[in-house]
Amino acid sequence: LTQMQSKLMANSGPAEIEASFQQVEQFSQSVLLKALPELTDFALAMDASQKAHLARKFEKNNEDFRDKYLDLTPEKQAKARFKKVVKQADDWLGSVSRTQEAIIANYLDKHPPNYAQWLDDSMTRQRAVLQLLTQIQNEKPSREVAQAMVQRAILANFEPAEQVAQRTQAEASRVSIQQLMADIIRTSSQEQKVHAHKKLQGWIDDCKYLIARK
Repeated sequence: LTQMQSKLMANSGPAEIEASFQQVEQFSQSVLLKALPELTDFALAMDASQKAHLARKFEKNNEDFRDKYLDLTPEKQAKARFKKVVKQADDWLGSVSRTQEAIIANYLDKHPPNYAQWLDDSMTRQRAVLQLLTQIQNEKPSREVAQAMVQRAILANFEPAEQVAQRTQAEASRVSIQQLMADIIRTSSQEQKVHAHKKLQGWIDDCKYLIARK
């Protein structure tokens, strides 16, 4: 995150942003693996009613997503996506300029939202979680075996998609997002960069606090 702060102030391009993406993924994986004992205990302690509650929660979230995005016309989907991306940029930069709004609009024209695919990907991850919990409940493995099962699930979540078409699509989306971020950074004012720098610093402080408590 500290390196991301430096890259932000230096008008980084897509290559530098990709490096930051990889660092964030490595950090996220490390945090999850560090929490492996707690996640294992959670999986071993969960009973059938708790798993059913989690499944209902997943389905409720999916229904909310369908209502909010999939039931819209393509035009309204595009408007909703534009509004969401601008809001995210506002959160990071304080407020976006007209030039940056135009950059976002141009990006979305070239890369319209694929809400159906996003929901399908989310549901695939949900099923994997529920299947793992079911397997642990049915097999009642030792804590050591259960921990290995949870670890494999965590690592699998960071692996590229097995299907070539899906992997190619994900890589193309990643590249386009990196270009969008580079264009936004390039057109950011000093005030916007300071705002983003402070937001990243908040994340850094939170991480230090959590690590210290651990």
